Amino acid sequence: MKLIEFYVNKIKYTEGIENADLSFINPILRRRLSLLDRVSAASLYSCFNEKIQNIVFSSKTGEIERLLKIIAQYSTDEEISPSVFSSSVHNYAVSSFLMNEKKAVPYTALSAGTNSIFAGILTACVSKYSENLFVYSDIENNNYVSLCIHISKQKNTQADKYLIKPFEGAQIIYTLKDFVSFFNGNTNKLETAHYILERINND
Repeated sequence: MKLIEFYVNKIKYTEGIENADLSFINPILRRRLSLLDRVSAASLYSCFNEKIQNIVFSSKTGEIERLLKIIAQYSTDEEISPSVFSSSVHNYAVSSFLMNEKKAVPYTALSAGTNSIFAGILTACVSKYSENLFVYSDIENNNYVSLCIHISKQKNTQADKYLIKPFEGAQIIYTLKDFVSFFNGNTNKLETAHYILERINND
């Protein structure tokens, strides 16, 4: 795999539903959102702009709480509400946000277990689009968290520059806060089992 360069124009980290500003969401839609959807929407709204061409959503567990409720409902009633089912799909956090914003932007939703964060970043970096939003949302330490990053392939001397390169090493499990710390400039490198994510000088 060749080296991949990208630029980060903006990041937003939302920790805890109490810190998710949802004033921009239609009240009717807001009532239908899960806690995961709410932290996702708050982060997306902070980074979304007219330049965005594509969104990559990643989550380790996704709408697991809704899915468990569906299973429980089916086991007792032997039927499932269509509206409940439609909001339990893995991409609902992004689709509901775009519905509220009335924007037609392509998006991808993925899950890769403990590698979901890096897999989402890599997917955004190799997409055919120049301006991408990556958003990861999940539950960590019984708290809903979400990180959104505006990833650009266009050279920008005002933005932080990063590099992804192949690497073979031991598997290291990072938390979302590790990635937040990295993108905030507190560390210069993250090593996964197969790649290195590194901040480089933006000349």
